[in-house]
Amino acid sequence: MGLIDEWAGRFFQELDYEREAASAATFAAQMADLPGITTPDVRPDLSSHTVLTTAWVPGAPGSARARVGGPLLGRRPCVRAAEA
Repeated sequence: MGLIDEWAGRFFQELDYEREAASAATFAAQMADLPGITTPDVRPDLSSHTVLTTAWVPGAPGSARARVGGPLLGRRPCVRAAEA
């Protein structure tokens, strides 16, 4: 398989929103016990192979903290939080 074929295969996997919905559910389950982490619920009734719809979660992304001078969670703090 050539480089372009490999890229195309991965590209179209990323556009499979049913697969992405399953990944989102797995991610939400893995994050469920971490305080302060909220993941949006997938709305299967409004999603399809070509559309992924999630519930709205109010708030600011973690990257917004960097702009206002707050701590930005990097890889190490998240790992420590997960191990705690």
